[in-house]
Amino acid sequence: MLKYVGKLVVLVDSSKIGQRAGMLFSRTEQINMIITGKAADAVIVEQLRQQGVEVVLV
Repeated sequence: MLKYVGKLVVLVDSSKIGQRAGMLFSRTEQINMIITGKAADAVIVEQLRQQGVEVVLV
């Protein structure tokens, strides 16, 4: 399905940023934007941005 999507936006609870999931949704390089809370780990947020992911903190 990802090959048909123009832009992949992921909504993640800030407490889950940097945590391992039991299920792999997609690789970081496939994600265009992550929307998460302002409480997200700043180090992880910066790492994501350096990998080209737009991170929106709400």
